[in-house]
Amino acid sequence: MYDMSKTEDRESGAPAAAPRPTPYEMIGGKEKIRRIVDRFYDLIDMAPEFQRLRSMHARDLSPMRQSLSSYLGFWLGGPESWQPLKGGGCVMSLHARFLIDQDHAQQWIDAMSRAIDDEGVDPRISNAMKEAMARMCAGMISA
Repeated sequence: MYDMSKTEDRESGAPAAAPRPTPYEMIGGKEKIRRIVDRFYDLIDMAPEFQRLRSMHARDLSPMRQSLSSYLGFWLGGPESWQPLKGGGCVMSLHARFLIDQDHAQQWIDAMSRAIDDEGVDPRISNAMKEAMARMCAGMISA
């Protein structure tokens, strides 16, 4: 049996290339994600332009802060803490019960984009994140 812990190529015996860092690692891991999520929820909680989005959430945003932090970490290639937390459900199906219109989706992506920018995420990563999140938001529109 081949020992996967060896750091050499199976075929040539040459040193194996170091694994590429995940987006999770590249942006700064758990702490950076938590700061992005905290900024996001602070924005929707306080900024008047996100009032409609805020009205969809419970008064206490603490559980959502935890859930979104876990989800984003998982989504960016970090620890797989979100799937077990949600019992394996997908983010799209978890939002299916809400009537989400274009304005809700736009407010979400605008607030998240600001949070990402405010936290100084490398533009190469932040642009990819924003594009993927915008597609996800568009897919959640149901009204």
